[in-house]
Amino acid sequence: MRFVSKGVRRIWRTEDYLVVAGIHSIDNDERFIRRNLQRETCWSYHEVSRKSNNFTGKLLIVYALSAHTNNNCVLRDIVEEEAKLNQDVIIFPVCDVNPTTSKKVGDAGNWGWEAELTMSRKTYLWFKLAVETFKSTNPYIMKADDDIFMRAPLYLKYLEVLPRGKLNMGRALGELDEYIDKMTWYVVGYANTISRDVVKEIVGFLEISKLLVRKISFRNFEKYIDYAASNEDIMVGEVLRHKMKLDSLLTVDIQDCHYVMHVKRPLHKFVRENPNLIVFHHIAEEEYA
Repeated sequence: MRFVSKGVRRIWRTEDYLVVAGIHSIDNDERFIRRNLQRETCWSYHEVSRKSNNFTGKLLIVYALSAHTNNNCVLRDIVEEEAKLNQDVIIFPVCDVNPTTSKKVGDAGNWGWEAELTMSRKTYLWFKLAVETFKSTNPYIMKADDDIFMRAPLYLKYLEVLPRGKLNMGRALGELDEYIDKMTWYVVGYANTISRDVVKEIVGFLEISKLLVRKISFRNFEKYIDYAASNEDIMVGEVLRHKMKLDSLLTVDIQDCHYVMHVKRPLHKFVRENPNLIVFHHIAEEEYA
């Protein structure tokens, strides 16, 4: 948190947030634009904690970045300036890599095994930082994407009535491993809200901790497969359901009528006709207007 001032850190550690959201992003021009579009739109609701309201509000947004191989694993000056200006950026000690697939921002699919493993490492590091930094009485921790739009007031309204413990909320899907006939249920990470007690269990699970705090290595390839670490969302589901076998976990599946994975165009018409939409995923830059 080297770009977050001591005063802001003090607020983060003492403020009563309902949910703290870590948004994974990357140090490149396209993602820089995305972050600012979100700040100007969905994070401008008064319920969202940000610099302009002295980080008071129910939902705190934190962007989780790391340096990129394209810049020799050194942050670009523009990101350092962004972080100092907005006071909502944390930097993890990993190095993002270029995708090895044709996937673009806003597309479904994967970025390639090394890029995906890096995302899994950042997911674990975000969970660890959130548990260690924010008040233990803050009930929820979220992992989200930088290509969503969220109606924050409506999201918070739904969240208020849910249990404060043993919760995993979002768009739930199943991943079938046909070779061993095993289904792993998980929540898609573009807006995945987990109660703090569950996140703390993940952080404290020694096997996943040892696997993800280390640099990526081919020697660990079998373990990456075993823990489904080539997809951070499925990895979380695998750890919770099959490795830790967490008792009494409540998975709340928010259906497509609220959490939309594939929006219909034109978006403005789709949104107007569906007032109960909470999160829209894979939206284009111009659709934030």
